Amino acid sequence: MDHGGLGKEWHSFHLSLKREGDHITLDSTQSDDQTTGSINFLASHGTLSSYFGQHFHQYDPSLLSNHGLSAGIDEVKLRQGSILQPEWPAALGCRAHTFTKLKGAVRAVLAQATSGQVMAGTAVYVIAYWRILDNPKDNGYYVLTVSR
Repeated sequence: MDHGGLGKEWHSFHLSLKREGDHITLDSTQSDDQTTGSINFLASHGTLSSYFGQHFHQYDPSLLSNHGLSAGIDEVKLRQGSILQPEWPAALGCRAHTFTKLKGAVRAVLAQATSGQVMAGTAVYVIAYWRILDNPKDNGYYVLTVSR
């Protein structure tokens, strides 16, 4: 997934999708432990199921984004203490980065299950903003952005 911003470790989450009859399970229990950095994300059954529900919009755009959006996945397995289910106190300041990559990973799992019949993935990018004091006398600032 990414570097947590502290230490030298890289962290990842892992998703597997399994179908047994009419029962569909998404398992993330093999994801890495939570980080001391701010890339932890508080995932839930609702958030992960909703990502899958969005997949069905490509077939029927009249579907509403309501509670039924999460009905496509019967079971979501999350491991307490992982990067996707951190224990308090956990740094969450950069969770949007993990959120974006997680949505892309859900599409990748769906692509494997459907022979590539999925919507295009999201662009994974990071925008960093720095406020730099240009002239201390008049408090003039520049805002610089960097994307990758």
